[in-house]
Amino acid sequence: MIQESQKLAEFIKLDSPEEKLRLVCLWTQKCYERGETAAVHLAGREEAERLDGKLWTFEDRAFIPHVRFEQAEEPVVEPVVIYCEEEPLGEAEVLIEAAGGEPSERFRGFDHVFDFAETYDEHLRELSRRRYTACREAGYRMRFIEPGAGRRA
Repeated sequence: MIQESQKLAEFIKLDSPEEKLRLVCLWTQKCYERGETAAVHLAGREEAERLDGKLWTFEDRAFIPHVRFEQAEEPVVEPVVIYCEEEPLGEAEVLIEAAGGEPSERFRGFDHVFDFAETYDEHLRELSRRRYTACREAGYRMRFIEPGAGRRA
């Protein structure tokens, strides 16, 4: 584990719910290309199924080896594991937190966290702010990313 001051949480601005699945795929691909293992956390099984399918097809030549937690066999060798609901997150270098909701302690075991600032809805925006604050208070360096503003995954 790296020093607390080196931990990084990046919040990706999300202007509509339709963007989320594509952006989760893009950031998952970036982690895979860098050789990092990633835990992708989603709110429910339906979202996990959609992401599972999308990781096979979102780009023509961009297959990302992955497995859904409930289908994983020990030892897990896939660099990306998709988790949903309250499944215990395994060991990975990066957490892609796509479940939203209230802040939880699940991010603390990761050196690098990606989360989504859901700016399209006032209630979701407030929850995003709470998660941002929780990461900052836990000692993470913070970065805000606007995908349409020139910086891409």
